[in-house]
Amino acid sequence: MRIAIPALLILVLGVATPARTQPAARPQPAARPQPAARPVPIASPQPAASPRPAARPRPAATPQPIAPPPPAPPAPNPDPQKSSDWKLKFEMEGYYAAQGTYIRNLANLRQSLLPSSADLYRESITNTGYFTHHLRFEPRLSVGKWVTLHVRLDGLQNVVWGDNDGRAQSSLFAGNPTNTNDYGESIASMQMTWAYLDLDVKLGRLRVGRMASHWGMGLLSNGGGNLLTHRGGVDDDFSDNRSPSITDRILFATKPITVVKTLAGAKDTSSNFVMAYAYDRLVEEPYWQDISRDWQRPYGEQTFLSRQQNNVEEHVLVLAYANKNFLSHVKSLDLWKRKELVVGAYFVYRIMGAYEGILRYDNGRDIYDCNVPSPPPACGAESRVAIIDPYVKLRLGPFLVESEGYVIVGKTEPGKGIPIGDSVGKALIYAWVARLGYTLLKKFDLLVDVGQASGDDAYGDETFTQRPMHPDFGVGLIMYREFLRERSATALAQRLNSNVGGTLSPARSLQSNGGVVNSYFLYPRVRWQVNKSLTLKLAMLVAWSHKSGPDNYLFEKIPCEKMFGICGQNHIGTELDFGLDFRWAGRPGHEHLFFRLDMGYLLFGKQVRDDYDAPGIFALRARLMMVF
Repeated sequence: MRIAIPALLILVLGVATPARTQPAARPQPAARPQPAARPVPIASPQPAASPRPAARPRPAATPQPIAPPPPAPPAPNPDPQKSSDWKLKFEMEGYYAAQGTYIRNLANLRQSLLPSSADLYRESITNTGYFTHHLRFEPRLSVGKWVTLHVRLDGLQNVVWGDNDGRAQSSLFAGNPTNTNDYGESIASMQMTWAYLDLDVKLGRLRVGRMASHWGMGLLSNGGGNLLTHRGGVDDDFSDNRSPSITDRILFATKPITVVKTLAGAKDTSSNFVMAYAYDRLVEEPYWQDISRDWQRPYGEQTFLSRQQNNVEEHVLVLAYANKNFLSHVKSLDLWKRKELVVGAYFVYRIMGAYEGILRYDNGRDIYDCNVPSPPPACGAESRVAIIDPYVKLRLGPFLVESEGYVIVGKTEPGKGIPIGDSVGKALIYAWVARLGYTLLKKFDLLVDVGQASGDDAYGDETFTQRPMHPDFGVGLIMYREFLRERSATALAQRLNSNVGGTLSPARSLQSNGGVVNSYFLYPRVRWQVNKSLTLKLAMLVAWSHKSGPDNYLFEKIPCEKMFGICGQNHIGTELDFGLDFRWAGRPGHEHLFFRLDMGYLLFGKQVRDDYDAPGIFALRARLMMVF
């Protein structure tokens, strides 16, 4: 039986140390014999010494009984509730950030008519400036090494300073600000982003609850900045993390080779192969949310929980090989202390059923009728979609090679209420990124990214081929984060809006939301760590459209016929970015104050320059964070 080290230590000390209550008398040692008197040398006569008195006889010591050894203390209580392995432990990370943004000519479109309009003109906007907050807590409560509760709390997330949501029409009557973010959403002042349990179940790890999902470089599934691996969650050079991939999930991860070796009694049970399976419930029911019909789901009614046909479910399988000691046996590579290899694939199968007709009535009124001229979005929506996402990372000393790509295929019907055409029947979407890197003495980093996200030149045909990369895979400061995000939102609002029950439905999922969309890009950048506190950054970003034409809501000019479709006609723009990061008030790598200043200029290319009065966009962003 294995005994905990502290309990064993107490046991040993208890046996070796006698009890202190009523100690037994120790026996007196026998008197030492007196040495004989030295004789006086004859050559040196001395006066006779006075006789020494006889020694006083000492009383004989009373014999004392020898105390028996104290009994051994009882063995530690095997009750796990009293074991140190079940000790409660509380930890927390987080930050508060205040950020200011200034952008010039973000939406300075030419004074031209809006599409399908005879008298409505585009709005000309020159200056954009605002401040935002963000407060984040990530507490963790652990019970020994067996289970941990992870929680994320977000407060005032990207909420604009002073925004009153149009409630005060005059500054004279302006009151407390509301919780409206920079995308125009009204959000809770404090919300729980995720909460899940992480359990050690001997054969692997089990996670249950609402959690973030991340794989590879984060092109498809992105956790949005991990506070445990990146100080303050800052993992991009110029972009912010604001849209983590959150899912309600049951996940089990294990090392199957280690399990087999353990059952076989092998001495070395180590393995670098990892396998994981996850079940996600994405949508319980895609109900039509029309605030004018507050009776569509009465309080206490659970009929919608009984409908299973149009739930959205996802099955995920991960296979990966991760070796942090790659090529450690090759002596000629010993100078390269860091050698790491990660190879794996992320497989997703997404299922959604379909509902047609009228779902139910309420006092003779149809609540969810799929046969009306303007049906709810969920009507007819049906999908069987598969995603394959391979990833590789090789690190040899100062050299880095990393790549990820995904392909989304399958049959899908987006639904009669989504304004991209009812004839869509297939999905064929892909994206990829390759990265080369070099680090010199851990102070100078050179990284070059090249990549592509597929586009769609006709939304009404039978194949849907465009989906942006995850917005938290940050590329540059302006091109994707600001310019194409704004352009996709504006174009969709003008061209793809449908009037559903008197309420506009902008098909937000089709917007880029800041991710790489419908383009090729080249993104070289350098980082120079001047000292332990200051880091300087310099980057260039060049992008070309992938699909374009009259039916494309982002790019209208006809693509060229050159290799990969890259030519001057498809040039979206060239961007130059500069920034600095300054960290202080703490030990290196664990600072508590973080200041970031970024600025950049995007020069429009031929693909978009005719739509704007200005030649490009200038942006300046400053952020101050307290990290704890």
